[in-house]
Amino acid sequence: MLLLVQLALAIALVAAALAIVVLWLLLLAFSYGGESGLMPWVGAGIVLYGLWVVALAIVVGAAGIFWLSRLAPYVSPKWRKSAAGFRWVATVTLGIGFVAAVGALAAEKLHPKDPFDGCVSYRDAAASAAVAASGAKPEVDCPVRK
Repeated sequence: MLLLVQLALAIALVAAALAIVVLWLLLLAFSYGGESGLMPWVGAGIVLYGLWVVALAIVVGAAGIFWLSRLAPYVSPKWRKSAAGFRWVATVTLGIGFVAAVGALAAEKLHPKDPFDGCVSYRDAAASAAVAASGAKPEVDCPVRK
């Protein structure tokens, strides 16, 4: 009985990590959607802090995956097969989350900005909002582009 409780706790640990990554991926997709309704600084935060969120989920998920791997030889073949499938799904999901976080951050940092019109991208609107809040007058008055 204690073995099944440990297995359930390990699965819950991995499921929590997966929930964090899937939620972040949904927020990322929502922030890149057409008229998402998100404030610019929210979209910027989703991109800029995504790598940290996913990295934390990977640490928690890796601990759960390791725990599942250690418990798998001691359970029945039915549970062993389920644990192996869940480990595979968890590894793939965490990997996709990591690649998406690095890709979104790199795309934001490498996205060419138009230096001639002074306008900013959707993601850099958070920086523009901070400049506007400081009382500085922008050189060019333009709407935020996506």
